[in-house]
Amino acid sequence: MNYGIRTWIGILLFHWLLSSGLAEPVDGWSEDSASPNHNEVAAPAVITVTVKDLTPKFLAFYQAAEKERATPERRWELWKTLYGFAAVPPTPEGSAIARNLLDKAWLRYPAALTQIRAGASEMTPRPDRILLSVSNLLRPEKPGSVRLLVYVGGFEDSAFTFAHDGHVTTAIPIEMDPKKRALFMAHELTHAVHINMGSFSGGWQRTIGATVLTEGLAMRVAQKLFPRHADKEFIEITPGWLNQATAHVEKS
Repeated sequence: MNYGIRTWIGILLFHWLLSSGLAEPVDGWSEDSASPNHNEVAAPAVITVTVKDLTPKFLAFYQAAEKERATPERRWELWKTLYGFAAVPPTPEGSAIARNLLDKAWLRYPAALTQIRAGASEMTPRPDRILLSVSNLLRPEKPGSVRLLVYVGGFEDSAFTFAHDGHVTTAIPIEMDPKKRALFMAHELTHAVHINMGSFSGGWQRTIGATVLTEGLAMRVAQKLFPRHADKEFIEITPGWLNQATAHVEKS
């Protein structure tokens, strides 16, 4: 998630989405099942999800580094060789960010090992249920597919979705708190369904307009699926930012 962009998008679309009805809770929804009531509407086309679990690769790296009592430099080399996945751009700057995330997260991994070892099969919420709920809202007219990458991040609470060569991929970290992950998963799988519908490419380069619409839609779909959460939970990375931004807009 890119919260620097996302936070402004929520402000820009707030009143439009309220007036359109998309931001209002829907009868028949449950946060536990996240399943809407669409008895009078034809079922949407099926978007399937396949899961690729990267946790075994991370555990192989972690165990090797622990066994060697690796220095930070050696640990980084092992990470690149045995694991090598982070929610960063594939650039030298991204590599530097990944190294920093690893160094800062290293002492926190022991407390998360039980969750990591459980792997994608035990991850909650179930991605297929969230995907179905998103599809029931967006109503895709043709079948599609999503590959869900379950990875171990650096406790930075980052997730992302992209498309390449006709394949749509969503990446979700396993060390994230499950309640927070539900909101992130709903947001990112909205992007995945939106891409499958042909509404935008899902490439790394996007116009400002496309970013505003796609990020705003994803935030409001997540909010509709989980209406008991406060607005700030869908938009903030810095506590208090939403109130400050809203006050700034009102003064403009």
